[in-house]
Amino acid sequence: MSTIDANFLDAETVSTFVEMGIDVISSLVDLYVENATEEIHNMDQSARSGSVIDIKKAAHSLKGSSFNTGASAMGQLCMEIEKNARENDLEAVRLEILRLPDLLEKTRLAFLETYP
Repeated sequence: MSTIDANFLDAETVSTFVEMGIDVISSLVDLYVENATEEIHNMDQSARSGSVIDIKKAAHSLKGSSFNTGASAMGQLCMEIEKNARENDLEAVRLEILRLPDLLEKTRLAFLETYP
């Protein structure tokens, strides 16, 4: 296992996956990225339609899966999106959603560097 990039990943959570083996970790990361991509799309569509309820649901779901897999930066941003959606601040939500695809890619790369 390489050094864990603390800008994107939670070292404690990520290190617990080492015992699972590289095949399991690879599948887990692939599944996380696939799910995150879908939830980002859902948030974007919900933001376009102004549905804060659907934004909150998608952000909450992605926040949970992010923290569970150790993708802490993604989890933190989703927490902010969820908070701003609760406060009906669609302007802030839309700007935060725009940041998600780039952050997801950086997170994916951090996972790949951690589990070569």
